[in-house]
Parts: sequence; C-alpha cells; structure tokens
Amino acid sequence: MSDEAKEKKTWRAWCGALLPVLLTAIVLIGLKVEGPLAWLLTAMILSIYICILGKAITLQWLGVFIDERNKVSMSRLQMATWTVVVISGFFVMALMRLKAGTDQIIAPIPDQLLVLLGIGTGSLVASPVIKTSNRSTLHSNSTSQEARFTDVFKTERIGEKGLLDLPKVQMFFFTVVAVFVYCAMLWKMFTGQSGYYLEFPPLTEKLLWLLGISHAGYLTGKAVELH
Repeated sequence: MSDEAKEKKTWRAWCGALLPVLLTAIVLIGLKVEGPLAWLLTAMILSIYICILGKAITLQWLGVFIDERNKVSMSRLQMATWTVVVISGFFVMALMRLKAGTDQIIAPIPDQLLVLLGIGTGSLVASPVIKTSNRSTLHSNSTSQEARFTDVFKTERIGEKGLLDLPKVQMFFFTVVAVFVYCAMLWKMFTGQSGYYLEFPPLTEKLLWLLGISHAGYLTGKAVELH
C-alpha cells in the first residue's frame, strides 16, 4: 500500500470515529447553549467535518469542493456553503423546539428557501453535464494536489488557463451577499425568538430572482463558451 493510500485510510478512520463525537457535540450544544451561539458553533462543527471529509477523499482540505477535473468547483462550493447554513439551522431549531416542549419539533421550511436550494442543486447537476459534453476543450489538473481556491474565478477552456471568468466572479459575490444576508436573518431570528417560534426566515423574492438570474447567466455562458 502506497503512502498516499495509507494516509487516506487514516483520515477515513478519523471520519468514522469523529462522526458520533461531533453529532453528540451538536446535540449538547443545541440543548445547553442558547440562541445564535448554538447555531454558530453547530455551523463551525459541520464545516470542520466537511473539511475532514475532503481530506479523507483527496488529501486536500478543500477536497469536498474539487470536481472530476481536479479543480475547485463553484457549484460545489455554493452547495456546501448553503448545506452548512441550512442544516446547522435545522438541527439547532429542532433541538431548541424540543427543549421548549413544543409539539412540532421540525421547523417549517419556507418555499423560498426550497427554491434557493433547488437553484443550487440544479446548477450542481447541470454544470458537470455541460463540461462532460465538452471535456476535450477543458483544462484539467493531473492531480487534486494542484487544485486551488482561485479555480472558482478562472476560465476553463484550454488555451485560456489563468484568465478571469467574469460570470464566475459575479456569481461568487452574489452568493457571498446572499449567504451573508441570510445568516444575518438567522442570527436575528435566533436572538429574538424562543424555541416555540423558531423557524427559517423567508428569502425575499428579489434576492431569489438575483440568484436565479446569476445562475442562469453562469450556465448559459459556460454552454456558449464551450461550444
């Protein structure tokens, strides 16, 4: 067995051993810690575990964001970010509702948030399909060790390596703004509501349109660019 295979095996063992520990920590945090701090700590724990999973798969801390071409993927980055935000909120709301003694432990999820997750999932699915149909024109790294966070801002066609991709830059900053706004809404909700009334705040329609247009422009531009 090679040194790389041994290291991956070690990290995978850590993933299995840490999972029940981290889940227990999340439960204790939700039951013992109040308000937004519980959500923040839970989000941090999930983020750390995602990084450990990436290390176990690719020996890179950014491994969960790396696609089949050994590049850091914008769609993977977005999906992982929203997963941490939503799942951490879901866990903490459920535990705080349980602690408050409410009959409905599962907090309702607004339609706008489901639409947002659908947009992210659609982009995650569509982007590899577009790339696969044009694989011969795309630049790929030979190993995952070459993946860099800056890949999310660069063009992908062979011959254009290292050039800035403006649709990617636009979508990245739209995503940063949307995540920041929604995290601020969650923080305010956790601060001002008791366990009985905790629920996901709805996104504004304009923000959904902004993200939808950004994703559509990104995918359309990618399809046109690669043909």
